[in-house]
Amino acid sequence: MSNTNQSCCDSAVKHTLNPLDDIIERLKKLANPISETESVALIDAHERVLAEDLVSTLNVPPTDNSAVDGYALNLDDFSEGKAFCISQRIPAGHQPETLERGTAARIFTGASIPAGANCVIMQEQATINEHNKEVTFSSQPNAKQNIRPRGQDVQQGQVILQKGLVLSPARVGLIASIGIDKDKVFRRLTVTSISTGDELVEPGDKPS
Repeated sequence: MSNTNQSCCDSAVKHTLNPLDDIIERLKKLANPISETESVALIDAHERVLAEDLVSTLNVPPTDNSAVDGYALNLDDFSEGKAFCISQRIPAGHQPETLERGTAARIFTGASIPAGANCVIMQEQATINEHNKEVTFSSQPNAKQNIRPRGQDVQQGQVILQKGLVLSPARVGLIASIGIDKDKVFRRLTVTSISTGDELVEPGDKPS
């Protein structure tokens, strides 16, 4: 006896399946891109989509700085075996004074290079005379040695992230490095999930 409630799954008619890539392209053409935007705090920006190009308003690093712990000096003052008076100490985050000619400045990684200095000799190549507060060096320095120039990572006016990018943890960190605390992003998708079928019951109902 034939089943009068025959469904398409029971049909003997064979249907041709479309390739997945073709279906995806058809869906893309039917989709309406979201245009609404909102401003969110950087801490909430993970996995959000940028709604505009992000342009840096500053240089990273903001000044020439030391790539090593060592001593900043002027190459013109250097000669083999010469003892340099240590005229100042420059930790990272401190504004240095202009370097006195003929002296060296104790400097740490990330600290700003003082005006008048044009090279840094790492501390492993230095010998300290604690009594006289002088330092000598075992190597011949070169101009710009161990100096990271201003804007080496990011330059002022540079587009660092383009509209449409998803904000990964690394990209959020990059935004933080240029001092931005809020981002303009596209509104999130609104998604609804619907389950259908004669075999389903409401939660709490006993299946028959």
